[in-house]
Formats: sequence, structure tokens, C-alpha cells
Amino acid sequence: MNFASIVANDPTNAAVHRLLAETRVRVQTPQQTLPAMEPALTYFSRATSGGAAAQSVEAQLEIASGNLIAGEFSRAIGLLQAMPSGAATGYQREYLLVLALLRSGAKEKKTIADGKTLLERSGKDPAAHNLVGGLFAAAVAAAASGNRRGAEEWLVKAVADHPDSTEARLALAEIRQRNGNVGSAIEICERGLTAAPGNSVLLNNLAVLYQAQGNPKAVEAAGRAYRAAPRVPAIKDTYGWILLGAGKTEQALDLLRDAAAAMPDNAEVQYHCAVALAKSGDEAVALSILRKALEGELPAEAGAGAQKLIEELSG
Repeated sequence: MNFASIVANDPTNAAVHRLLAETRVRVQTPQQTLPAMEPALTYFSRATSGGAAAQSVEAQLEIASGNLIAGEFSRAIGLLQAMPSGAATGYQREYLLVLALLRSGAKEKKTIADGKTLLERSGKDPAAHNLVGGLFAAAVAAAASGNRRGAEEWLVKAVADHPDSTEARLALAEIRQRNGNVGSAIEICERGLTAAPGNSVLLNNLAVLYQAQGNPKAVEAAGRAYRAAPRVPAIKDTYGWILLGAGKTEQALDLLRDAAAAMPDNAEVQYHCAVALAKSGDEAVALSILRKALEGELPAEAGAGAQKLIEELSG
């Protein structure tokens, strides 16, 4: 609402147009988002036809980003390919181009080649490092949509070229986990901790992987993650869920209640809290939360667990 108000008062503000579009993408369906994107795309199109804006790298990046958000991948790719490459764009041109190629389903070899080029150019540039981190996430998304071999090959190269990159390791570990290779994912995270022993995200993900294997080290890893980042709801959820599995219901319930309050739209977090409530005797509240969680997006295992618990509590 704040972004929409700013755009209404200042329709030439390209940065807020983009933020508004990105926010809508996160909270609305594509069918709802695309009609709302029309004013922004109209502005971007007009901007690119003007002499000054056409010469502005920032304006061109804004236009390409707007097209990418709206799903106009060919337009975004065409504009980005016509732009100069390198540090003049803060590597954003390369990042957006590879992201557009990944989302458009471009040929695997071309996408990997462009990704490798970005990695080779980025060096130790902090801005590039952040953008590459986002690109790793895009590679994981590409793997989820079917391009697993290409995404994994690209990330293996990324980890080899950037051994200190936590983002690269996390992305590669996620792909290995999705492919059922939990042992390899654990090894990748453990190696990452040798370079960044207190990294809360690595510790949190490692705890989840240990839990998947039934490894008792899950409690220690989750505890270290929580101590490193005690205010992060997702980490509270992981620690609480693992403690619950270890039989520490009272300690787990406090953490899971906090996580559920901070993440009301996350069905899996709500499910975890409901299980803790049921174990602590608050069955009526647990039942209400479970029914609502089933209306959201739950992983298959959590969905089956929620349905089974509802039947037990209703019997």
C-alpha cells in the first residue's frame, strides 16, 4: 500500500515501480499481478523511448527488471544483451540476463556459459558477490523446474571457483538434497563451516539435514544456529522442531510459538507449532491450527502428518 501510494504521487519513480511489482509478485497470483503491472510497463516503455533515459544504464536495468518481473523474458533478454557488460552496471546486467535465461527455459549450455562468465568477472567485488548469491538461488529454482543437471553443473563450478561463498554451498547442498543425496549435502555444509564456523544459515540447514538422517547431531547444530541468530523465526522453527523430536516438548513449544507468531502464512511452521501444542495437551488450539495449515502449501510429509493428527485429535 505504501509503494502504491508513492507511485500514485510520483509516477516517474522507477525504483518504487519495481519494488511495488516485486511485492505484488510475492503476495499475489500471476493472474492478479500482470494487470497491476501494466502502468509500470507503460512507464518503462515510455522511459526507454526518451533520449536521456535511453542512454541511462540505470533506466535500462529498471526496464529489463520490470519486463522480467512481468514474465516478458524475451524483451528483458533482448534489452540486456544490447547493453554493455562489466562493472559499469555493477554486474546487474549479467545477473539479470542469466536470471532471465534461466526463467525462460533457455538452452542449458548457453545459460551455464553466461553464469560462468559472471562468476569469472565478479572476482571479489562485494556487489557482484551479492548478485551472484541471488543467481545461485535462481539456479536452484531452475533445478526444481526440471533443469537439474545444468543447474547442478553450474553450481559445482561456482563452489570450486568461489570456495568461500556460503551462498554457492547452500544452493548446491539444496540441489543435492532434492536429488536424494543427503550425505553429499551434509558434506558440502560441513566443509562450508570450516571457513565460516558461526554461520547461522549453514548451521540451520545442516541441522535439518542431520534430522533427515536421524543423526543426533541435529540438536547440537540447531542449537548453535539459534545461539548465532536467536531472533530469526525460521531458525527458531528448526531448533524447536528438532527439540520436539528429541522429546523436549516444553522448550520446543516456546520456540515454535514464537516462530508461528512471526510466520503466520507459513503452513509448515504452523504445523510444527500445532504438533507441539497437541503434545503439551492443548488439543483444541492444535486442531484449529492444523485445519488452517492444511489450506496452505505443506510438503507431502507434513501434509500427511497434519491429516493424521487431525484424525487422532478428532476421534
